Parts: sequence; C-alpha cells; structure tokens
Amino acid sequence: SNLSKSRADIHYDDGRFGKIVQTVPAKGESTQPIHTFVGHRFFVTMHGVREGLVDPTTDEQIFFTVGDDDDDDVNEYKFVIPKEATTSKTRCKDRYPVCQHEAARGECTNNPG
Repeated sequence: SNLSKSRADIHYDDGRFGKIVQTVPAKGESTQPIHTFVGHRFFVTMHGVREGLVDPTTDEQIFFTVGDDDDDDVNEYKFVIPKEATTSKTRCKDRYPVCQHEAARGECTNNPG
C-alpha cells in the first residue's frame, strides 16, 4: 500500500529503466496485487514524472525486493510505501538503476539531461 501523500508508480527493476507494473493511489487506498517471484526487485516513482521516491532521512531511493525466507509467503508479501516518502531534495539524482553503468560509459556527457 502507499501511505505517502503522492500517487506513485511501481516499476519492476529490469536493470535498465524499469517496467511500470502499477499505479497506486495515495494515502493508503487499496491496490491490486502484483504477481511476482522471489528475488524480483521493484522501485517507486512519483506518478507520471518518473522521479524516484526516497526516504527523506537518508535520501536513498525506495526499493522493494521479494524475500526468499522460508517464512515468507510470496502470495502474501506486502510492499508499503512509507508516509514520509518524498522526492529527493538533491538537484541531480540518478533516476534509474542503469544510471551508474551508463555514467561509467560516458553517456552522461554524450547525452546530457
């Protein structure tokens, strides 16, 4: 569920720019289940602008990974976007998991913006 004040998009982390799997309403409204597997990772962005939601105390983007503990029932695994989740206050922040790899290849200079 999404406890934050912003409607959010949940993306499957494909190692590149992500694949949007669901838009979730703000303030705890009900959502549809996401059918997934152990080890899948997801990240969350503000709806429509693909700007990552972060933990404001660390400025780290919010990611969820489906657990592989024996006690976890994947059918019952719940992702909760915290109430305090917000966009980063840092002016320039990587939006996607692929950004570090692309920067190492010089793509930030080749294709700024």
